[in-house]
Amino acid sequence: MAISRLKQAGAELQSALAELDEPGSAAISNTKARSGSYSFQQSVVNPGRFGFSLPSGVSQFRASFHLNHNGPRSTTDNADLVSWFSDATLVGRLRYNGTNGLLELLVGSSVVASISAAEAGINTVDVWYHIGVDVKLHGTGGWVYVYRDGNLILSFDGDTLGTTGATTVNRVLFGAHGVGYQGWEDYVYFDDLYVDSTEGETGPGVVPDRRFVLLTPDGNGSYSQFTGSDGDQVDNYLLVDDAPHDEDTTYVKATASGLIDTYAMTTFTIPQGWQVAALIPVAVARKMAAEDDTQVRLAVKSGGSLVQSAPKNLGTSYEIAVWHRQESDPATGLPWSQSGIDNVEVGVVSEGTFV
Repeated sequence: MAISRLKQAGAELQSALAELDEPGSAAISNTKARSGSYSFQQSVVNPGRFGFSLPSGVSQFRASFHLNHNGPRSTTDNADLVSWFSDATLVGRLRYNGTNGLLELLVGSSVVASISAAEAGINTVDVWYHIGVDVKLHGTGGWVYVYRDGNLILSFDGDTLGTTGATTVNRVLFGAHGVGYQGWEDYVYFDDLYVDSTEGETGPGVVPDRRFVLLTPDGNGSYSQFTGSDGDQVDNYLLVDDAPHDEDTTYVKATASGLIDTYAMTTFTIPQGWQVAALIPVAVARKMAAEDDTQVRLAVKSGGSLVQSAPKNLGTSYEIAVWHRQESDPATGLPWSQSGIDNVEVGVVSEGTFV
């Protein structure tokens, strides 16, 4: 197994700019959500693709998302679900063809597999579907497998480079993109997006259905070493519990390396049969001056154990959020349980050089 998380977004931060490298025309909506309270909304008048920029060198990946649609806009429009690129070159995509009612898998501009939307089980409007694609780029031994709610609905094995010749991708985007692809009728909603690297996997596999649930600070933790925008180090959790973030209205700041702030968190009742794949600390942060080489580490405290992520680089503005996956409870070394989620503290550690 060589699977690792590359990017993720659940819309719960209520800011496409904070969660997406390429926000495109995605809006945040609380009209419909697969999990939590918010999703990414795309409209027929604003159909530009949105999604993630990836590290260089990705040749195997899986992309997962939840989709709620109102059907393609007309019988002459297509509606992309997900597409993958090498820079500006479209390498492959999954689309809903409004002309013939087919769900089509394309390598470059060539349809390599198709199925009726009804047979694929995605033709009913106003229903949430989980869609996953597993992709390997290769001139002869590649594959693209498409799953709906865990069921294989489309597959292609062979040359997944096509005429593009691209052996890697660095962008995975969702939704339609413009003339001829004005997409979905009225609105379409996407939720719980993620992209994993699957480099080294020897075959395709069912793409897991993951949900993102937002927990926010709601109490003081064991450490309160940052200084709040109110001028003290008291009840700092009240200054960092907002979604969407309010930039420099309320905040905590560090003036030296090695300072720690942690916060008690709201909790979430794990439904029967669910498992917590990871607890994912997230922070929206910036450095105060361009000449500072300041960073943050994401911190998780459970029981007497405090663990920290690798340093995360910061820009001089509140850009895309930084995050870290903590797949086990530091107190036990085991997967997260209800009691672990109930009692965890999450926070930040200052890192780097301060002018």
